Amino acid sequence: MEPLRRGKLYVLADILEAVETEEKMTNVMYKSRTTWMSLKKHLDFLARRGLVEARDDASEGLGRKRNLRKRYCLTDKGRKLLQHINEIRMLLGEEQ
Repeated sequence: MEPLRRGKLYVLADILEAVETEEKMTNVMYKSRTTWMSLKKHLDFLARRGLVEARDDASEGLGRKRNLRKRYCLTDKGRKLLQHINEIRMLLGEEQ
C-alpha cells in the first residue's frame, strides 16, 4: 500500500510549524519532511506573502558562506494562519 501524499496546504502547515522557532533551512527541511527544492519553493511562496521571514545568521560560518546562511522564522501573520489551519484540523478530527 502506497503512503498518501500530502497536499500543498499540509506541506505549508508543516513548514510553518517548523519555523515557529527560528530555524536554519536544513532544520526546517527535516522537521517539515520536504526535499530541499520543494522547501525552497514553498519558503519563497510563504515569504512573498509575509508569512515567514528570513534573517541573516551572522553567528555561524566563515568567509563568504557566512553571508549566505539564513534563519527562517514565523511572522505574526504566519502564526495566525497556522492557528487557523490547526483549528480546521481539529474540526476535521485530524492529528497535528
